[in-house]
Amino acid sequence: MKRIIKKVLGINPILVNPKLINKGYRKRIIKYLINNKGKIFDMLPAKIYAGIDVNNIRCKHLFEKLGFELVGQTDNNDFLYYELEIN
Repeated sequence: MKRIIKKVLGINPILVNPKLINKGYRKRIIKYLINNKGKIFDMLPAKIYAGIDVNNIRCKHLFEKLGFELVGQTDNNDFLYYELEIN
């Protein structure tokens, strides 16, 4: 029986110079990673995960806007885990 291995990709964190916040750079970086994952990482992941600080409202909103769904959080509730399933 052939074993199928599903690959995953994690994104943690994306830092942007504070002078450049709210100019769309994080969104462009994430979209670029999603759209070019095969070329950049030499693999085609089934899912992309992101760990986000629970207090980072902007980051949570951005990942949700890009289609990521909340799938869990750490035991101490400091970080949330988001997931994007790749078709």
